[in-house]
Amino acid sequence: MLNKRLNYNVPQDLTPAIRMLAEMDGTTPAYWLRKALEKVVNERFSVNNNHQINLSNLEALRGE
Repeated sequence: MLNKRLNYNVPQDLTPAIRMLAEMDGTTPAYWLRKALEKVVNERFSVNNNHQINLSNLEALRGE
């Protein structure tokens, strides 16, 4: 039987940064990782399914 949970290993060099970011956000590292993964998955599905362009991520081109 397959486990419904997905277990994953965090690279050791990322652990201090994740702990720091979680602390800054007032959450646990596990919750912070879950929210980060949710955000990435939602962004990917949004872009792939709706063919949307997030204009806030684009930089303006300057003719200098």
